[in-house]
Amino acid sequence: MRTEATPSLEMERLFAAGLLFQRRVTEDQLRDVLTDRSNDGDHSLIDLMVDNRIVSEEDWQNFRDSLRRRILSDSGTPQSEATDIHKLLNLAVGKIVDQVTDFDVKAFLTEGKLPGNSEIGQHFDATVSYELIREFASGGLGSIWLVREDQIQRDLALKRMRPEVACHPELRRRFLREARITGELDHPNIVTVHVLGHQGNEPFYTMRLLKGRTLAEVIQDQPRTRKGIPRKLRDLNRLLSIFRDVCNAVAYAHSQSTIHRDLKPSNVMVGDYGEVSLLDWGLAKRLDEHEHVLPTSSVTEPSSLELTISGTIVGSPSHMSPEQASGQIELLGPAVDVYGLGAILYSILTGRDPHQRMGGESAESMISRIRNTPPPPPRKINPAAPPGLEAICLRAMAMRPSDRYPSVTALMEDIDLWLGDEPISVYRESFTKRVARWSVRRRWLSQFIGVFFVALAITAATLSTYYWVATNALVERELRELRDTTNYVSMSLQRNIDICVQDTRVVSEFPVLQFLIKARQKQDVKQQRQWTDLLASSLRNIVRVYEIYVEGLIVTREGENIVTLSTRVSGDDHPRIDVSPAKVADEEMERLRPAFTLPPDGVFVSRPYIESSVGMRDRRSSVVMDFLAAVREQDHPRPYGATALKVSFAKMVNWDDLGPQGPLSATVYIADETGHYLAHPDPLRSLGATNDGEGSLMQEEFPPLSPLFERGNDRDSIFIRPPESGDEVIYASKLHYAPGDHNRYFVIGMAMPYHEVLSAPVRNSRFIAPITLGATALLIVLGLVFAQTVARAAHRQ
Repeated sequence: MRTEATPSLEMERLFAAGLLFQRRVTEDQLRDVLTDRSNDGDHSLIDLMVDNRIVSEEDWQNFRDSLRRRILSDSGTPQSEATDIHKLLNLAVGKIVDQVTDFDVKAFLTEGKLPGNSEIGQHFDATVSYELIREFASGGLGSIWLVREDQIQRDLALKRMRPEVACHPELRRRFLREARITGELDHPNIVTVHVLGHQGNEPFYTMRLLKGRTLAEVIQDQPRTRKGIPRKLRDLNRLLSIFRDVCNAVAYAHSQSTIHRDLKPSNVMVGDYGEVSLLDWGLAKRLDEHEHVLPTSSVTEPSSLELTISGTIVGSPSHMSPEQASGQIELLGPAVDVYGLGAILYSILTGRDPHQRMGGESAESMISRIRNTPPPPPRKINPAAPPGLEAICLRAMAMRPSDRYPSVTALMEDIDLWLGDEPISVYRESFTKRVARWSVRRRWLSQFIGVFFVALAITAATLSTYYWVATNALVERELRELRDTTNYVSMSLQRNIDICVQDTRVVSEFPVLQFLIKARQKQDVKQQRQWTDLLASSLRNIVRVYEIYVEGLIVTREGENIVTLSTRVSGDDHPRIDVSPAKVADEEMERLRPAFTLPPDGVFVSRPYIESSVGMRDRRSSVVMDFLAAVREQDHPRPYGATALKVSFAKMVNWDDLGPQGPLSATVYIADETGHYLAHPDPLRSLGATNDGEGSLMQEEFPPLSPLFERGNDRDSIFIRPPESGDEVIYASKLHYAPGDHNRYFVIGMAMPYHEVLSAPVRNSRFIAPITLGATALLIVLGLVFAQTVARAAHRQ
């Protein structure tokens, strides 16, 4: 871009002041452009800012238009433009100059001087040469060399930019930005930058040479189990001391409005003499700077998860915060470093990274998991991790930034409290821990109270143990009888269901059906009538032999009735038969539809439902179940029709015969998977027995049985006793009646009075007193010895 007319110097100064005031440009960016402007007299400052993508041509045009409107509004004539620009410049510079810290930027805004044009602030050129000894590290932007400074003959570390990326403007800016940010941070735990220069087209900077190991190597040096978990946290205080130094460095950087954004153990160097340095500020950002995102892929496929992801996502996946994984780099603040410190503490406690790639997981999937799922708690990986430190770690690594520590200083305070054996803000100590503190301060009183409560507790335990053993023996015996009775009912119900399934399969495979199908295809009316009568007779025989059936039905796929047999009106002995080729009602065909999708030999068992029918003698008999099967023409895969046997649930259960079972006097309850009663001692509480057809729910009458009715709960049986179950002992279990459908089942419950179970233990209670007295005398002696031992141990701590 080239401006149509070269703007005046004052207009350039006014435009730059406005950008600084609006924080659309940083001092570093403006200084770089001023340097280029000083070396290149052919291009205006505006041209260079547009070329470097700091502003757009539209921004410059909008500024000019706004400025002209302001001048016309104030003076009413364009002839006074220069005077008005000068006034506006003084006003704008006055607002921003006190906030500007860079010398070159301040000189340009106040005096219009470009870098190199002012005598004040001139730099002495010092030639420093370095001898390259060896390369000992390599990264994405550059490599790190061990060098020797010729003049002083000291060893330094030199980081140089790779030749293949040095020509990339944005990568070059990032490299220089890393050197400047690191150099501006003057802290004992942040590596010192000595010189920033360039060799040809390759920029480099030198820094203090660090000798030692990374914190990651120190952590990995701990003894481990086969699963890679630290066998014990050896030298934990030493590791926490290193961690505190890292926290101090980050807290200082935050005080200078700088965030690191790539905290991890491999970026912490631990010297041989205890010195700690936080490295790699390549992804650091000043909070008052605008983020420049490189036009690269947001997620890469690194060979190692220790590599830093470039692009719209910044940071290392192994220690990345959820907001970094979301790619919203403009919204990253100090909370991202709080998370990073928590991730380092996580590695100290567990010996592993908080985010690890799973087998076969892509980088994109891993980033998505980091964004949505927190890592497992440290104690789940390493049970030896102290609970207090785990609480600190989890607070620092909270998914939402607002749920973390408000600052690094607050995190350090909890670490110091834990090291001082004091209560921390994010974890409530156990009762035993607090009692131990109190015992150390009040030694003799704690011994006396300890003896008293130990004796009392053991005495109560003796009573409870005997009572429990005696009671539990009888309860277990009664429970076995409850289970046996429940199994008897379940087997009886399952046997009836199996018979119905078998009968349905037999009806669908009647040989006479094949003859009837062929007669219908030939439209032979005489043969159809003959085979239909024979088919009706066969179906009637099945219904009469097994009286639980209330209806038998065979229809074609198109909905034409073949045979309908019903016992509702005429009774079981003389079922009503309908062989008229009438059209079956749509509601009936919808009920039969599952049969047309069944495989050969398949039988569909429906859920119990209410069928309102005229003439039923017992309203409970309105609860029925359907058993469906497909009718197929021989050697033809497509179903020709369907057969259905409708069963009365009341007759299938034989509820009238279910009274007290054996010596238990147990009461039987049966419900479907929704909890609606299908069988209840009170007939008016069963499904279909009320006016609204809903009845009562088992889980409402017996709330402890609710897990049996929860979708996804795999419990198949529940045993409950008072007081949870009132005055009864209840045992309930599931009966899955539909093959292949785990969500359709009956719940069969048995209840019996609890007083019958307790009769024997109550009669034997006279033996409890002498046992209690002897146990108390013995336990007082043992309690004295125990309390004295505990007090000595607490005093040693």
